[in-house]
Amino acid sequence: MERCVTDPVTGLCLLPLHDKSGRMSFSFIDYQTKMAFKTEKVQVEYGKYMGMTVSLWELLMSEYFDEHQRKDIFQRYSEGKLNIKTITTMVLEIIEKSVKTTKATFQGIRETVTANQLVEADIISKEVMEDLQKGKKSVKDVTEDENVTMYLQGKDSIAGILLPDSQIMTIYQARQNRKLMPGTALILLEAQAATGFVIDPIGNRKFSVDDAVKARIVGPDVCQKLRSAEKAVTGYKDPHDEKIISLFQAMQKDLILKEHGIRLLEAQIATGGIIDPVNSHRIPVHVAYKRGYFNEEMNQILSDPTDDTKGFFDPNTLENLTYLQLMARCVTDPSTGLCLLPLKSKGRKINIDDNMREMFQKTKVTVKYGRFKGRHTTLWDLINSEYLSEEKRQEFFKRFKSRKITIEELTIIIIEIIENSVRAYLQGTSCVAGLILQPSNKKISIYEAQKIGILTPGTALCLLEAQAATGFIIDPLKNKKLTVEESLRENVIGPQMYEKLLSAERAVTGYTDPYTGQKISLFQALKKDLIVKQHGIRLLEAQIATGGIIDPLKCLHLPLEVAYKKGYFDAELNQILEDPTDDTKGFFDPGTKENLTYMEMLHRYLIVKDHGIRLLEAQIATGGIIDPVHSHRVYYHTKSDLSVCKTDGLRAIFVLATVF
Repeated sequence: MERCVTDPVTGLCLLPLHDKSGRMSFSFIDYQTKMAFKTEKVQVEYGKYMGMTVSLWELLMSEYFDEHQRKDIFQRYSEGKLNIKTITTMVLEIIEKSVKTTKATFQGIRETVTANQLVEADIISKEVMEDLQKGKKSVKDVTEDENVTMYLQGKDSIAGILLPDSQIMTIYQARQNRKLMPGTALILLEAQAATGFVIDPIGNRKFSVDDAVKARIVGPDVCQKLRSAEKAVTGYKDPHDEKIISLFQAMQKDLILKEHGIRLLEAQIATGGIIDPVNSHRIPVHVAYKRGYFNEEMNQILSDPTDDTKGFFDPNTLENLTYLQLMARCVTDPSTGLCLLPLKSKGRKINIDDNMREMFQKTKVTVKYGRFKGRHTTLWDLINSEYLSEEKRQEFFKRFKSRKITIEELTIIIIEIIENSVRAYLQGTSCVAGLILQPSNKKISIYEAQKIGILTPGTALCLLEAQAATGFIIDPLKNKKLTVEESLRENVIGPQMYEKLLSAERAVTGYTDPYTGQKISLFQALKKDLIVKQHGIRLLEAQIATGGIIDPLKCLHLPLEVAYKKGYFDAELNQILEDPTDDTKGFFDPGTKENLTYMEMLHRYLIVKDHGIRLLEAQIATGGIIDPVHSHRVYYHTKSDLSVCKTDGLRAIFVLATVF
């Protein structure tokens, strides 16, 4: 390593290969030079190192210097044109100048925004602005605050349409292809223009209205109406004094129709807040009141909307909604992060007439758990929520329409479904926890089974990875749930599998995106090729089988529809998991020598409910499953008999669905 050089751009250690003359490029830094710069300590009075004593090397490797500056300084030092003392003075001058001349500006919706503007809008504090001016904080540091970013940029509006075959269309394309009615499409496009930009969800691009027409994202037939909506961002002109005024002020001066203005204002609030067109960023509600961009009356109208103010149309359920409600029914494109409105297939849908919808809307329900906790909501909202799959929803509509179930029975069933989802999503359901040996009925851990030769190392590792990827490593003897690190300390796993299980555990704790540094889910890591596809599918399938895809940011299981909306899942992967081939059946049955999905593994094997954990049978004794309370075997003769065995003193035993 002493013979290596340091790359001035990255600071990494490189082994140099000299040319035939034995010379080396001045583009790199030798060991002696590096140590000379590391030894020189400098007291800094400006910027992020203010009040600190750091090495000259650290200063030169900081963001205050670019690649060209570093190479120039090191080369001139190597040639003897600069000494350490001169370089130190030069470095401090450059940092001081950089801090004093850098203006703390941020990118707003259309224009740049100053730190002072953000202070006046109560988005950042005066202390933060002072830190920016002194160089203690950078613009990047401040914009890492999600609250600041939301006010500067907002979040994207409904960007496009997702067809049942997973094809993505722009809203204008959907209009032209008769997937959306012209009026519905225009209103969605106006909402885009009024919240910042017209969006191309296919190319992941954003445009002003005029640029969108030039790029053929929208047609000239809607240009004028979209330009009018765009003024909600750029500002309207007061005809009396030519001043720029906001959307709400334009409504008050009757420059736009009230119904139209409410729709655009509601879209702004749903995507991050009211837009200040003068300063080109969104503002908190109390600031909007102060500036005359909003008032209590309008807030009340938008907080408790009636059918008259629900200005957006759901083409799937044929009901009028607020923009926020419609966005809640959208999905997130995993590759772009954009919000897409899914158009559901009409072939299998039950026709819901006005009387049926009204009956569901009039039925008031109180739910104790989940998103609706403590709220008085309607049965219609519950049945259209993420807690029910589309298949289950249509089944309930069909049963109700054919009078096979009353509205009271349906309400009880749906509340029960929600309360049971919620529990499963918070805690997950049981994974394969260990093995039970028969006829002794002895429980052993998966690692112990590997050590005594019952399971091969590969099979044991797959089962343990599934445990780690669904929450915890399980000790079936002590009924304990452990992290990978804890399980190593307690000898529930061996050191040879520790690193691989740590990797699998990231399916719960989150992977780190190497480009952004953000925490991402298992599926997102799979899409970015951070893990091998076959391995990722195996872990993902285990998560789905035990309660749903895990959101590493909130540490809970998500329903598949919600995971799909958040971009933690996509249609392609759903198809792979719904119709698995031998290539994607990642778990091995040691008894039958078959490859199985994790769901098949769970359904096939014994569940012992005395501790609420799942135990994989290592050996099935001839004659049946042992009832340990009554000391006899329970016999089964057909597959239909093999569902649930209930005996006195036993809580429940679910058994293998095959003939013994």
